[in-house]
Amino acid sequence: MNIFKRITGAVLTAAVGLSLAPNDILGQTAHAEGADSLSYPVQEFRFGIGDTDRSIIISGTDSGDYLSSYTFLGERSQKWYLNYVSKDVYEIVNSQTGYVVTNDNGLAVIAPDTDSADQRWKIESVQKDFEGYDLYYKITSNSDSSAALTFDPDSNSLSVDTYTGNMYQKYKLNLDGLEGFAGNCLVNGKEKAGTIGGLLGETVFVKNTSELVSALDSTDPKTVVITADIDLVNQNKTQQRIRDNKTIIGSYSKNTVYDSQLRNDDFYGKDDKPSGNIVIQNVNWVARTLNNTGSGVILLQFYGVRNLWLDHNNFSATFGQNRDVEVGKFVWINTPSTSWSDAKYNGYNPDYITASYNYFKNRYWTFAFGSQNKDTSRLHTTLMYNKWEQCSRRCPQYSNGYDHNYNNYHTVTGSSNPDKSSQVIGGEGSRIQNENCRFEGYTDNEVDPDRNSAISCYESGSYTAKSPSDTPTALKSNPLGSAWKPSDCYGYELVEAYNTNGTDIKSFCNAYSGCFKKYGDIKYITDSDCEQFISKKYEQPFLKSVNVGNDPVAGGKTGAVFAEELDYAIFNSGSGLSLSAAESGCVQSSAEVKWSFTSADKGYYIITEKESGLALTVADSSNGAALTLSQKNGADEQLFKIVDNGDNTYSLCTKLTRDKSCIGIAMGSTDEGAAAVQWESDGSDNQKWHIEARIEPLVGELITLNVKDIGNFKNWKLASGLSAGSAVFGDRDVAYDTVPDELAGAEFVQTACDSKYTEGTLAEVTANADITLYTVLDSRVSQAPEWLADWTKTELIVTNNNGVTFELYSLELATAESAVLGANSQSSGCVNYTVFAVKSAEKTIKGNVNGDDEFNVADLVMMQRFLLGNGTLTNWQAGDLCEDGRIDVFDMIMMRRLLAEQTK
Repeated sequence: MNIFKRITGAVLTAAVGLSLAPNDILGQTAHAEGADSLSYPVQEFRFGIGDTDRSIIISGTDSGDYLSSYTFLGERSQKWYLNYVSKDVYEIVNSQTGYVVTNDNGLAVIAPDTDSADQRWKIESVQKDFEGYDLYYKITSNSDSSAALTFDPDSNSLSVDTYTGNMYQKYKLNLDGLEGFAGNCLVNGKEKAGTIGGLLGETVFVKNTSELVSALDSTDPKTVVITADIDLVNQNKTQQRIRDNKTIIGSYSKNTVYDSQLRNDDFYGKDDKPSGNIVIQNVNWVARTLNNTGSGVILLQFYGVRNLWLDHNNFSATFGQNRDVEVGKFVWINTPSTSWSDAKYNGYNPDYITASYNYFKNRYWTFAFGSQNKDTSRLHTTLMYNKWEQCSRRCPQYSNGYDHNYNNYHTVTGSSNPDKSSQVIGGEGSRIQNENCRFEGYTDNEVDPDRNSAISCYESGSYTAKSPSDTPTALKSNPLGSAWKPSDCYGYELVEAYNTNGTDIKSFCNAYSGCFKKYGDIKYITDSDCEQFISKKYEQPFLKSVNVGNDPVAGGKTGAVFAEELDYAIFNSGSGLSLSAAESGCVQSSAEVKWSFTSADKGYYIITEKESGLALTVADSSNGAALTLSQKNGADEQLFKIVDNGDNTYSLCTKLTRDKSCIGIAMGSTDEGAAAVQWESDGSDNQKWHIEARIEPLVGELITLNVKDIGNFKNWKLASGLSAGSAVFGDRDVAYDTVPDELAGAEFVQTACDSKYTEGTLAEVTANADITLYTVLDSRVSQAPEWLADWTKTELIVTNNNGVTFELYSLELATAESAVLGANSQSSGCVNYTVFAVKSAEKTIKGNVNGDDEFNVADLVMMQRFLLGNGTLTNWQAGDLCEDGRIDVFDMIMMRRLLAEQTK
């Protein structure tokens, strides 16, 4: 899918070079590496740029393509993950390509991982939100802490420049797919950072109980990957602590955890506060053991947790539902009771929770939120895209908080739910906003607020049916209290609760809720290939739009294109002197020096002195760095971008400075011998250069060809020895089938195909003998071009192997005479003709039988002797004045008459 195309400039032509601006096309090439090559769903994230609505994206998928920005597109090219190197030091990996962010001479690009210092970055918090959570980060080079990743809106690219703390050097780490209150949002009009779990920590892989417990109890940030099925039934519940900054991820192969009693607080209340910033993804949580009263345990217990994301998990119980004894749940989020061992945390309310894309199956008490201290100012929760199957109560149940419940799907196994009530329950102190949910198997009180103690409850867009096979009808619910608007807090998407085209929430949750076995199956509504499900979208209410421009990328410039087959002289615009070399380095001189240009990567050239074969080299990236000649090696110090200034001059920009500096003459001197140095570009004449091609004409036996079409010089050719009736290539694509007898032995010129010049002289032919020129013209051309005005249209034609007929025009040239060749008027930017040169037949002077190129009495004397049998004729044809093929007395009589007329 081509999701991003930006054309940074038009195609320009110049006297010597052809300036081309690139087309930057994103998403056309994919690499095998990337997030889909890993054995587990790596924690992908998006780089939010400052306070804007843009995030970092790659401009293309090839090595060396630069980083750019775009509003979020839901493409893998805009998703990233981290390779942990050491504390605060990471490799930043593009999810699609597997390439890592690389500092390429001050330009941020993607490239294969070589473990170089330019590919390692420090990610450090520089600004916190109103709750004290890390909101903005700076990203600096691990080899130079002063150089930070910097967004340039004018070029829509990212460079690595001195850190100043401006907003375009600050980034948010927004986990991919995370929305709602656990994400980056507004709470009471203040911006809150999103949950990141163990993103900034080391990744560890666990395969048994002791490894899992040890990893989760670590005080360091960690991503903990479960690689085997683990049974926690015998693990002491007081030793199942999840500490701060953890991500728990189930691998694709095995990811089941049995009978867990994981919790985020200290069971004995010893810590200052419960743990937060926790992410749990792609784990299959199974309750299969009943205690002595017949109740199952709570699998995940969160007391006073803040910033929690439960995503793409399975929750199930293997035992039957028993309302009378079941007090266990899949998930419990609350404050401890004042009578419990961890009562110390009773005043620390849970907050900022998102549960999304989970699959809950077969439990009576399922999922509950609340606080046991009656505080209603906290506990902001969001539940969306969850599937509830054969669950009865608390699906979910809210109390004492702000609760956004949308696009959840509730169904039953088979056709009935014996315990009825798969409900969204609003308890005391709750403020519920329920949107576009789908209920099957229970058609009474699907959204059930306690009208005596709940604060508010509003429902919209939901549907209900008595069974999965019945046609749903719109859910009717009486509102309670005053509604609050989730769209004031965060952006989100809505899927229709019911439709008949396969894009409703039932279809979506059946396809994408729960954990999965491979990367490609895990989807978020924000992914581009889920767009067909979205019926309504709310944008983030607090991000700023940014206008981006088409300036040269991150300080880079567009280079002109030069023919590498040619030699060039380079003259300084300020002094008019030639760029030359001396023992002291490169200088300007009155002596003309020839240089050749060899193309390198990304529009740069190696500039080589023709005589020595040594390459122009800049000492370093500093102002005033000297220019010398050294052995050609293609290193950055030998790479120059030749930039057209638009006034028939060029700048020689250096790759070492990312095109910010160029070659000029020290102090703007006009003296011979003044040094050539590197300096930051300022547009002065001493930094401008005239570049003139030095072309050796193409010389054949019959003609000399001077090519004016320098940009296509290499495509002009001379060939000779054409046989009558033979085929000849007309250009790179077609050949003439046969040529007329008149062209036998011709020397011919193959012109440049697709010349970029369409007017004026392309080349000039000079005759090295008396010749006849022929040129072919496509018969479809309605009007011959101006340069053929003096030519004669013959009766001759040729055809090519595409079935096109060409007409031949001829022109007589005497030795040293010249003719202009131009465009053929066939189509813009196209030449495609061939010129043939044939030596003219030698002219015979009547009566000049002695062959001295003059006719006089000496010829009459030779004729008389021949007729008397006393001599021979040097050129008898010149004596055949009667034109009867023989020499006799009548020819001599004619010769006398010619002499008489000549002497009158």
